[in-house]
Amino acid sequence: MRTPEVIMTEAFEKLSQTRKLLEEAESSYKKRNNDNKADKENAANCRKSILHIAHAYDEVSAILENDINV
Repeated sequence: MRTPEVIMTEAFEKLSQTRKLLEEAESSYKKRNNDNKADKENAANCRKSILHIAHAYDEVSAILENDINV
């Protein structure tokens, strides 16, 4: 069985990877800028998702800090 600390470390790493992918997608949508494919809306939704990921990243960081300090 994996410990909660190992699971949270993995979650932290995956959030970081997800944020990078969302940033890449946002940039690609902006460059393509195709109205028929809703690129403006998709870029905006990527930006919103990035902000939510940043908040989750902060919360997971706090959990990891608690694990280290206990």
